Amino acid sequence: MTPEVAPSPGRRRWLLAATAVLGVVVLGLAVGLVALRTADDRPRAVAGALLVPAYADEEPTEPGELLLPWARLDVSVAGPYDALPDDDAGVRPPAGGSFVRVEVDLDPATGLIPYATLTSPFVGSSELVLRADGRDYRLDGEGGLPLDPSLRTVDGIRWVAVEGRPADLSLVVTTDGVEEVVHADGTVELGRAADLDGLPTPDELRTVKPRPCGRSRVVGDPVARIDYPKRLTCDVDLVLRVPYVDGLGWADPGREFLVVQVATTTYVSLAAGQARAKTFFYRESVERTATLGGADPVAPAADVNSLNQGMLALSDPDEPVQLVFDVPVDGEVGPLQIDLVVTAADRDPFVRGDVRVVHRWSVPQEDLA
Repeated sequence: MTPEVAPSPGRRRWLLAATAVLGVVVLGLAVGLVALRTADDRPRAVAGALLVPAYADEEPTEPGELLLPWARLDVSVAGPYDALPDDDAGVRPPAGGSFVRVEVDLDPATGLIPYATLTSPFVGSSELVLRADGRDYRLDGEGGLPLDPSLRTVDGIRWVAVEGRPADLSLVVTTDGVEEVVHADGTVELGRAADLDGLPTPDELRTVKPRPCGRSRVVGDPVARIDYPKRLTCDVDLVLRVPYVDGLGWADPGREFLVVQVATTTYVSLAAGQARAKTFFYRESVERTATLGGADPVAPAADVNSLNQGMLALSDPDEPVQLVFDVPVDGEVGPLQIDLVVTAADRDPFVRGDVRVVHRWSVPQEDLA
């Protein structure tokens, strides 16, 4: 038997050092493999990008209510977050940046406000931005949350890629220069838009019944008269005080707009004389004009049927018109005077000139409440 020879002290130290080096190399390889496996090579979002979550997350938020001229919106803002809620989200925040969660909700059943306008389609709009540490990020771009009164709806959640980790977050809506702000804690600054609170809902307006204007009287001593129909009709279909009208903007401080919709007889024929001496006229044209307390409307009369196009509203055969007046807030306005102006031509080719007949109704101020 060959006797075992113990390693010398120098060799023992060399073996221990070699073993330690081998352990470091193996550990280094393992850490390198883990690093390779966990390296995040996903692209980074560009600051301002709007991202739609893959599912409806339930992040805690403090909603606040904003008032647009056409709707009540529940909105909230929260963040910053280091990542999107999707476990397999394909994008990272901007370098050194983060994500902010924005939610906007409109319930069409309860959130709509009567929208007074002069034209269809609408000309006004509202802009929604995220304000993060003083920098604005627009939210109505591609994939965003446009505030369009013609859509009559807006809702959804968006994640906004932002620079840095902002501490001061708010949502800002601007309508014709008037700002409204909702902060991350749900507090709201409505500004002039607070005047929209308290307006009736569209459903409440639909229950309002037309009010007769009373009897008309003939203005002056015209040579002709309305031969048909024998009785003229006039109804005030709607009276609404609003701080904003699409096409006009916001009323001046201390003022508001009085919107009146009026329906009258529109198809008439004129005649003069009696029995066999009766003379008829043709090419009758009808115009309706009005004043309120002696003041003219601030815009030309608008055809209500045209304004209601695309709103699932039936066309009114009485062809109502809409009149808009500038009045003091909760102040005296005076009577509403409505004129039905009929112009026609004589059938006698040798008679030149048109005849003109005016019938006038006067609606007292108390009937406009």
